[in-house]
Amino acid sequence: MRQNRFLFMYNALIIAIICLVFFVVQNMDVRYYRELSTEQAQRSVDMISEQITSKIGLATQEQCVMARTLAHDRSLINWLKAEETADAQKELIGYLGDFQLAFGYNNVFVVSAKSGYYYY
Repeated sequence: MRQNRFLFMYNALIIAIICLVFFVVQNMDVRYYRELSTEQAQRSVDMISEQITSKIGLATQEQCVMARTLAHDRSLINWLKAEETADAQKELIGYLGDFQLAFGYNNVFVVSAKSGYYYY
């Protein structure tokens, strides 16, 4: 009887040790994979943030170049000096429409400093 009790206690101790080791290993795995997934998520956020910033910068830069191009366009400057006639206004609207189609913009417009009119 004493031997059975000793064997029972010995087996219970071995089972407790195995369970303890199992839980320790599981806890370490959970911590490791939590840190790994956090690092991966941070790297992904950083990479996506850089891509978004780059795309916004390129789009903004392209629009600034187009605005400078229109601001220094000789035919547009000459037109704005003599913008009074209706035919000239239709000509400008067609000219801006060509820019819109050529570069795929939603809107292309010019505001005359002389008259204050907005042409699009």
